[in-house]
Amino acid sequence: MCTVGETRNSTNETFTETRECSVGGQRTNTYRTRITETCRLVGGEVLRWVETSRNNELVSEGPCQGMGCELPPQALEGVDLVGGGFIFANGKWYIPHGGSKIFYSSRTPAGSCREVEERRTCNNGVIGGSIDNVYLSCVNGCEGVGSHGTIKVDVVTGQETVPKQCKFGETGATDIYTTLSDKRCDNGTVIVSNAHRGGLITAGECPTYNWTPTDNYTACTTNCGGEQSQIYECRNSKGELSPLNRCTGPAPVVKRQCDGNPDAVKRSESTTAIEEAGECSACPANQIGYTVKKREVTTTNNFACIAHQVQLRDTVVTNGPWLEEKFCKDYAPDRCAKDPMNESEARGRFEWMKKCQAQAPVLKQFLQQYDHSGGVLKDLTYKGNIIYASFMNGSTIPEKKWIAPKAKEASCVIPAKVYVSAICVVDCATPEQNILGQRGNRGKLEYVHFEQAWHDKFKYVATLGTNSSMATKTVQKTAVDEWLSGSDQDHAVIDFTLASGRHLRITPGHAIIGADGTMKEARDFKVGDSLIQLGGTPDLIVNITEEIFRGRVYNVFVKSSDPKHNILIVNGYLTGTAYYAGEGIEYLNRRILRGAMTRGVFE
Repeated sequence: MCTVGETRNSTNETFTETRECSVGGQRTNTYRTRITETCRLVGGEVLRWVETSRNNELVSEGPCQGMGCELPPQALEGVDLVGGGFIFANGKWYIPHGGSKIFYSSRTPAGSCREVEERRTCNNGVIGGSIDNVYLSCVNGCEGVGSHGTIKVDVVTGQETVPKQCKFGETGATDIYTTLSDKRCDNGTVIVSNAHRGGLITAGECPTYNWTPTDNYTACTTNCGGEQSQIYECRNSKGELSPLNRCTGPAPVVKRQCDGNPDAVKRSESTTAIEEAGECSACPANQIGYTVKKREVTTTNNFACIAHQVQLRDTVVTNGPWLEEKFCKDYAPDRCAKDPMNESEARGRFEWMKKCQAQAPVLKQFLQQYDHSGGVLKDLTYKGNIIYASFMNGSTIPEKKWIAPKAKEASCVIPAKVYVSAICVVDCATPEQNILGQRGNRGKLEYVHFEQAWHDKFKYVATLGTNSSMATKTVQKTAVDEWLSGSDQDHAVIDFTLASGRHLRITPGHAIIGADGTMKEARDFKVGDSLIQLGGTPDLIVNITEEIFRGRVYNVFVKSSDPKHNILIVNGYLTGTAYYAGEGIEYLNRRILRGAMTRGVFE
């Protein structure tokens, strides 16, 4: 039973319906039917439920599927949209879902359209691929020209060869020009037109002609010191011989001195003379005295054509055999350290020898050997040095040094078998000069004045080692044999002023190492030469003063006859011991330090 006017609702099962959406899309919706019934009096007697309304209610809305894709505005240009399978809706054009088209990033690319194309597919309202590709139409461009419709004028399209006109009608020379044309791009095809001559690429070269010297000359005018002219030819730029009239102006005139027949002026002139070696010739080893030698010498002067003049070519000296007469005695060299003297004592011994030579033949013979004065012997010198004779007594066993008198007033009585054993040279340094030495067995090498080293009788001095070079900075200590001191009197002294501002004052005969490694006497150096410092550094001599020094001068003998062990360091310079005034005199003017030693100085 129900009450009149009462309502009730009911629903039936759900059902689906497919509907269109967007452009070309569809979606499936789910519905159910709602029924409304109202209680009414039917027939005026019975109450019944009567259906008063029926409505479909949306339960769920499905997604829109298969939607078309809207074309970009740029894609519409130049395209047949009606015949292209597109959809037009709401004033816009679409690609149907699943449809695909070729899109381009440019309608007029500079090259092929294939280079800018991409196929894009519509998938439910979205066009895939690059968003830069928005055009549906494209016209091919032309590589090297540009996009469709581009025109380039005066483009080099080739070359043209044109014969060149030359002065003497020569052929083979050509000018090369560019060929210019206009180019237009028509949908990928280059249209070439208006071909014409452009600029000059290579100018042809007509042959040039020049006078060219040959190795040939005209005949020489005289046998020696004549003249001849060089012969010229006219040749083109390829080196080919050409007619003379093609070369501009007269040929150059080049003359040279010549000798037409130099053998015709050759001649020789000869002279003959007798040569005498003199009494100062050296005796054989281990002897002292002199020899007289004579020989016939033929001098031939040969004349020839030299430097285009008849002049002396060479002189050939032909020596005959020597005819020799000897006046020599055996002697044993001894060190002058056993018989040291200063200049005054050396002169005293010399005066004694002159006084006593009549009673002692050994003295007379020695003086005659060194007499170059024509019989008026005033000094005993050798190479400018004061020298003196030192003697051995042959009557003793073993032989001993015989110290001869040092004053003219001494007795002329001498042992029977006395002989000259050595020739000694006086050389010393002034007392203020510094020498590198060591006092005793202990201690170290130090620089002290020569006078102090002599007074304290230093046991060692610094010398170079056996294998030392010019650049050596290390020294060895060498034992002293004897310190020498001259008498307190006037002495000739040389004062060297060096570029470094330092000085070296020594007697003229003192030995010093020069810049070439040669041992020389002090008197042989001149301004502009160099003395060598320890370590090989040269020090330029800027001034030399010769003076007289009043006082004592000093030198030293060491216990070694090695030339390098007799090189001292005096005031920092390499100088010699008294060894070079005696038995080592043979090393004067010889190179003591060689090879890499010398290079160290000059590099």
